[in-house]
Amino acid sequence: MIEGAEAGRDEAPIVFLSSVYRDGEGGTGPDLPLRVAIKEAAAGLAIRLRAPELPARTPGDPGPDADAIIDECFSSIKACHLFVFLHSRRHGSGVRFAPDDPTTSTYLEMELFAAALLGKPILVLQERGVRSEQGLVDLLGVLRSSLGEGDYVEDDLPALVRRFEDEVRRRTGPSATSDRMIGRDIPDALSRLRSLGTPERDLERPSLLFLGGWKEGVRSGGDLASARRLLDAVVAGEARVESPMSHGASLFRIWAAMRELLPLDRRDPDVGSAWDETLSLWAKKASWFGVHGHALMGPLAAVNSQI
Repeated sequence: MIEGAEAGRDEAPIVFLSSVYRDGEGGTGPDLPLRVAIKEAAAGLAIRLRAPELPARTPGDPGPDADAIIDECFSSIKACHLFVFLHSRRHGSGVRFAPDDPTTSTYLEMELFAAALLGKPILVLQERGVRSEQGLVDLLGVLRSSLGEGDYVEDDLPALVRRFEDEVRRRTGPSATSDRMIGRDIPDALSRLRSLGTPERDLERPSLLFLGGWKEGVRSGGDLASARRLLDAVVAGEARVESPMSHGASLFRIWAAMRELLPLDRRDPDVGSAWDETLSLWAKKASWFGVHGHALMGPLAAVNSQI
């Protein structure tokens, strides 16, 4: 499922390229010119490019299921040194965890969410004049406070390709330290910065809220029933003894549930109850997944918000 250019030795830095590769309604248009140009430029750099594309399928072949795609995405992004998000017109295809029940969240969104969650350096490239679907605009608004060390560049296509080349060399060249690339020092630094000094003071006035307290939410939509179905699936998957649901698959379902809950009034008791369960599951799954590095999407932020 993951295809891309391989350059240099096996230990060459890994650059992950977001997966929207066709533009137009439903992704039926021509290959995204910016993506084509970026892949051509990457062939001349000493990197391993991961550029996911769904494989061609024969009639009747359903292809990989949603969880298989999600797990591969998480593992690939967890291993990468730089995530490059191409801001196209499309928000992407809704993930189908069940037949005829797509979520608001898409595979493209899942990639950006995973990169932000794992604290990866993120480079967002947007071609001048390209305006995206509302779902992608909403997503970037929700994640804006949680994107960590990132750059957002809007320019013409040749300038974006040059910026890509410069950023790859800057972040993956000899002067870039491995600690900076993989964020080994982030948890300790955040622990020092966010603490109010004592647990009692922190509980009285939480200093770290999930997604910065959700000041930026989605503008429309929201579906409490869909959120409940997603949360119930996580709980059921957790209870399976022989084949429990993977942490990556669980986390993205919880994220998809959050996206359904964000537009709803949190003062509604049913919505508040769903948020309580959502944040509780998030804190548990994120901890097992090893997500401690990103302050506003980490377990502590979820617990503080729950309190």
